[in-house]
Amino acid sequence: MKNIFKKDKTLSIVLSVVLSFFFVFVSVNAATTISTNITTGGTLNVTGASTLTGAATLSSTLGVTGATTLSSTLAVTGASTFTGLGTFLGGATTTTLTLLNGEIISNATDGVIQLGGIASTTSLTLLNGETITNATDGTIVLTGALTVSGATTLSSTLAVTGASTFTGLGTFLGGATTTTLTLLNGETITNATDGTIAFGTANLTNTGNITVTSGYVNAPSFQVGAGTTFTSVSNTPTKATLQQASYWGVVTTANAVDIDIPAMDQVDVGRHLLFSVTTGHATQALTVTSGAGMTVIQATASTTATTFPATAEDTGDAIDCLITTTATAFCTTYRAD
Repeated sequence: MKNIFKKDKTLSIVLSVVLSFFFVFVSVNAATTISTNITTGGTLNVTGASTLTGAATLSSTLGVTGATTLSSTLAVTGASTFTGLGTFLGGATTTTLTLLNGEIISNATDGVIQLGGIASTTSLTLLNGETITNATDGTIVLTGALTVSGATTLSSTLAVTGASTFTGLGTFLGGATTTTLTLLNGETITNATDGTIAFGTANLTNTGNITVTSGYVNAPSFQVGAGTTFTSVSNTPTKATLQQASYWGVVTTANAVDIDIPAMDQVDVGRHLLFSVTTGHATQALTVTSGAGMTVIQATASTTATTFPATAEDTGDAIDCLITTTATAFCTTYRAD
């Protein structure tokens, strides 16, 4: 009897221990609600989802190694640093970023980024102080240099108030059939006729040579200007002097004038060089003879001359020289008597 009682007591103790352990295990593995603060000196590890219904304050750095989803507003009072790629997704069709003073960056139109300022203007200040503004509606003003490395399409007017430098190829496309460039004082350059460039009524001034490699030079009244006047003390022109004009006046009132023509260039073949007596003298004549590297062949056109070659003496008499090779010129003397 005594042994039976002793066995029952031992069994009760064992059952109590097992049941206590079971209830503790169930309590720990179920949801736990703590109504007071928790202070831990070590690491707090949570392996499942955690829901915080109140405000959470972190006094040190928060490190998140996985994706984080915020279903409400994220308010940041200090500076934020993003070292990776940041993707901002707005509503169904647009994302809007609102800056400190109310300026916005949005993409209300798919593929278009819009910068919105306050009331009527937006100003972007770049690293070194350059600005991009639209203080005037429809006008963008850049205070620094603009460098474009790719193709740029302007669908409206481009107004440039300062000097512009184009280092590459510039193609200007106008309307369906024509492009017009308007210069500072209103002169125009157009191509209203396909294949033809027209300069309007403007005068063209050129200090160098103009070379036409093929085709013709056509004009209702073709004229090349006059050069300097020759006298007895200035009568040895250089090749460059003779290439700058086609007509020269000659004054023979003081002494006779003999002009020596030097060898010319291949581009001069076919040119006429006209020397005309602008102020003559009855006995002081104008003659044109061979210079260095040039052979001048004389001819005369006169109504009364009996000597060959005749001389040009009176005002209005002239000598016309045709360049046939770089080293040959036929010079014809024209005189009224």
